[in-house]
Amino acid sequence: MKKIEDNIRKNRDLFDDAEPKAGHFERFSEKLDTAGSKKETPVILRFSFVWRSAAAVLILIAVSVLYNQIDNLSLIKAGHSNELPTELIEAGNYYANLNREKIDKITEITSNDPDGKEVVNIALQEAESLDQNSAKLKEKYLETKDDRVIDAIITNYRVLSELLDHIIERVNETQ
Repeated sequence: MKKIEDNIRKNRDLFDDAEPKAGHFERFSEKLDTAGSKKETPVILRFSFVWRSAAAVLILIAVSVLYNQIDNLSLIKAGHSNELPTELIEAGNYYANLNREKIDKITEITSNDPDGKEVVNIALQEAESLDQNSAKLKEKYLETKDDRVIDAIITNYRVLSELLDHIIERVNETQ
């Protein structure tokens, strides 16, 4: 700021001149005429601008498609396209352990009973039947991705558990 003030003070006589130098108005009107006569193309219609815009749009589309392909590829590699939901896997593991314990309890309770083997076989047959039904439902879920099928599979697990509880109650009553 100090330099500007010093420069103005040194050249004060040039700034105090009230009228511009001779020929100023003619030079100014010539510049106006030449500026008005030039037909400058708008920025939007310039050829290089169009090419740059097209290249930018093309790059944007290419990056979007590439991102989508990589995202889909990672999902396929991870096995998400043909995988059962984790809630169903967890429910299956829970009920499998629970029902195995109940079948072991039935086996233990009926070990002294002469008809005990028959009761255990019936329980195992029912468990196998419901397992086959659940396997078919799992295949159906992988085809349709319908959440109602998940509910049906979990209901199968519950039904088997309740059936085994009922068998345990009946065996305990008869003893």
